[in-house]
Amino acid sequence: MGDNINLFSICNDYSMYKHEPTENEKYACRKLLKNWQLLRSIQRSSSDQNEWCKNINNWLYYEINPYILNDDIINRILVEAQIKFMHVPNTQYCSFTALNVNHEPKELNKLRIFNENTSTFNDILKEKSSDNYCSCRNFVKDCINIYKNINSKHCSTTIDTSNERTCDIVRDFYLYYTGYLHRDIKIQEKLPDLFSTTDINIDIEECRSQTNGKGLDSLRGGLSDGSTVSTTPAETAGKTVPTAIGTIAGVSSVLALLYKVISNFYLNM
Repeated sequence: MGDNINLFSICNDYSMYKHEPTENEKYACRKLLKNWQLLRSIQRSSSDQNEWCKNINNWLYYEINPYILNDDIINRILVEAQIKFMHVPNTQYCSFTALNVNHEPKELNKLRIFNENTSTFNDILKEKSSDNYCSCRNFVKDCINIYKNINSKHCSTTIDTSNERTCDIVRDFYLYYTGYLHRDIKIQEKLPDLFSTTDINIDIEECRSQTNGKGLDSLRGGLSDGSTVSTTPAETAGKTVPTAIGTIAGVSSVLALLYKVISNFYLNM
């Protein structure tokens, strides 16, 4: 408890925000540090560490950044926290990978999530009976529309250096979608060409049971908004993975889907 109090004292520090922090900002700061503390609490292999870092960075853009804590505040908090993490079991550094705040970062982050979990989405789309089938198709549809929008705005001509990270994510989406997902013969008929001008519609009858019956509550595992489930790291086959998840008020349908189907996205939130 004493270590937590010492760590969370950062969240009350004026210098982190350059203004008097609101209660919402301090709460968001504590959530941020809680997950970074969880990441650093156990020594992990390089591959596990990399997965956790990617997942925490993705989580940030749905729950923390940029509307509560902006990139500058997050960076200052994490730099200060490194001092307090010097003696924790996991000494591997996890950097904050900021997205361009002018390029619809929440939308761009969906492409990043797709790029990092293409094989998972592929598996769901192959298994039509999956509870997550329609949600997954809708997610892919969203990603295609996001790709078209961001690519045309920021990456269709000579790439400005300030757009480099954005356009790397956009290019990766193109490669993963066209080179892997769309080419899979078992699901090709269900997914459009990336350059199709036809709107991508989900079969209404096919997905009626999900939209009317299961909905987001099913994806949340039946938990209501605001409920929480505590989680602790567990050793499975010699590999440390987080177990279980918590749901919070206002969770997006994208995260609800990921919470349900991507085990390595399960963080203590």
